[in-house]
Amino acid sequence: MSIAGNTSGQIDKSRLIFPGLASLYESIAPYSYSIIRFVAGAILVYHGYGKLFGGNIQGVADHVVTPLGLPMHATPGNHDDRDLLRAHFGPSPAPAGEPVNFAVQCGALRLLGCDSTSPGDDGGALDEGQLAWLERTLAEQPETPTLLALHHPPVLTGVRVMDTIALAAEDRVALELLLDSHPQVQAITCGHVHTTMTTTFAGRQLLICPSTSSALRLDLRADDQISFAVSRQPLGFAVHLLVDGRVVSHVPTALADMTAPRDE
Repeated sequence: MSIAGNTSGQIDKSRLIFPGLASLYESIAPYSYSIIRFVAGAILVYHGYGKLFGGNIQGVADHVVTPLGLPMHATPGNHDDRDLLRAHFGPSPAPAGEPVNFAVQCGALRLLGCDSTSPGDDGGALDEGQLAWLERTLAEQPETPTLLALHHPPVLTGVRVMDTIALAAEDRVALELLLDSHPQVQAITCGHVHTTMTTTFAGRQLLICPSTSSALRLDLRADDQISFAVSRQPLGFAVHLLVDGRVVSHVPTALADMTAPRDE
């Protein structure tokens, strides 16, 4: 999960109905910035609340996101449904199956969310339409400091189990070439890997954010048989802000109740 912006607000703690996530809310409260992607569905499934609303994403929105009192800007991950996400979190209506993209202003920082999902596939993709949207949207404000958010990292991470479902190699190349023409994109943030990582991409800072649902047990052995395993490391999120003209990223941790029941 990533947070970006420069607004302030208060969380109505009386409306929190998920005690296992109380520390997460408490960790987010001091920042109160516009949320890029609050992975409500993943949190609920992981903590055993997936059946509480009978799969009703509006219930998730009302009881998990609304109490935060923050603007919501969502980009889908590989477990999300584009149409459900758009219907409840925006941006505007679109034909069924269309990518969920957004461009919003958070004070002096422009925030772009680019859908990297490929329906029916856990791996990521940026087809011609997505690249064209990104090119067109970036060209609208060539001087505005911009943070680009997408779910799949545009790099390999060294974690074999996640690299097998990474952003497609040809699309990583295409994105890098596109960003060469748009220096206002100061940084890139993404998720997908369930742990914190930093590197560079297209000459920019790239932050892979931790997850609020589960933490990856890091295993860098060159073995394709190693599967995804959960660690009891603290969960977390990222806070991005513009300071003196530069994007600065912080990664606070938030403990969650790892003993809560899970949906099978």
